Amino acid sequence: MKFLLILLFFIELYAESNPLNNNLTNINELSFNCDIGQSEACLNLAKVYRMKTNYAKAAFFYEKACDLKDRYGCYNLGLIYEYGCGIEGFIDYEKALSLYSKACILGKNNNEACKVMKKFKKCIEEENCYQRLETRIVDCKILPLEYGGLE
Repeated sequence: MKFLLILLFFIELYAESNPLNNNLTNINELSFNCDIGQSEACLNLAKVYRMKTNYAKAAFFYEKACDLKDRYGCYNLGLIYEYGCGIEGFIDYEKALSLYSKACILGKNNNEACKVMKKFKKCIEEENCYQRLETRIVDCKILPLEYGGLE
């Protein structure tokens, strides 16, 4: 419990010190760069909105990054579909599995997404998987969403 409190403290400290959080100019610049196809800008925007707990916008920008064939965008969007992350009716396990698979392929089958995909696929094949998944209580702000460094 003590570790969790320390972790939450540092997450909040980082969120407050992150210049992207409150700088509208940077957000506008990131939006422009995302719109012209720079997946890293889309990922940064998703991170900003996730830290602000605006998961719908975070999902939108992770999806844009994934559409640009960015494995981190696909993996993170898969986590959002798996956990729901505060978006009513957003849990979709088949979509999550599909996104993990895409992230695995984009990462040349050698990254965290492949491990998650295999575990998730095995769980889905089990009889009571959905019941177990739906009883989880998750704070999406502290989910292990990855940004760069899945390998």
